[in-house]
Formats: sequence, structure tokens, C-alpha cells
Amino acid sequence: MFNFKGFLSAVGIILFITIFVSFVLGFFRNIPPNFTVGTIFIVTYISLGIAAPYWNPNTPYFATFICSVTLTVLNIFFAIFFMDIFLLTSPISVNNSILYSTLVSLSVALFYQKIRTRQGE
Repeated sequence: MFNFKGFLSAVGIILFITIFVSFVLGFFRNIPPNFTVGTIFIVTYISLGIAAPYWNPNTPYFATFICSVTLTVLNIFFAIFFMDIFLLTSPISVNNSILYSTLVSLSVALFYQKIRTRQGE
């Protein structure tokens, strides 16, 4: 059964991790923006692939998918409302961001579940 409290815990922890990593990367000068965005993306969705199955052990892949789509939509709305970047006008960019985020998260969740089953949990 899907655990909604676990879903909210996973999303909250991942948002905290994303804000913390962004804050730390903001202190460094002369870092290319592509590297910063890529680092934040990788850290966010790899940790999501670990956190979502951890708090939803009965439905790990569904929880990972829902968390990934939720965070992607939150990122898109943040870009629209706070940064005035109109992402919803380009359906290809929305499709790519959802595709890449779910692909990374589900891949990490698959490896995480394989490791957990080998350890006997």
C-alpha cells in the first residue's frame, strides 16, 4: 500500500537536500552554470531514487515515479513564477525534463532495490 506520509517525507528531504546543495554551490565563483545545474539535477534525483523506496518499501517504483514527477512540476512552476522562465510554452522541454528526471530516479531506485534484496532486507 502506498504510504502518503512517506511520500511527503521523501519530497521534503529531497527539497532540503536540493536547497542545501544549491546554497553550497552558490559560494563558489567561476563555476559554469551548466555544471551547477547538472550537479543539482544529479544530486536531487539520485537521492530521490534512494529516499522514495526507503519510505515506501511496499511500492518503491510507484513512489519514486510520483516523487520525481512532483519535484519536476514544482521545479517548472518555480521557474515560471519566480524566475519568469516560461517553460510550459515548450512542450518538448517539459517532456524532456520529466523523462530525464524519472529515468534517473527509477534507475537509481532499481539499483537500490537490488542492493536491498541482496542484503536480505
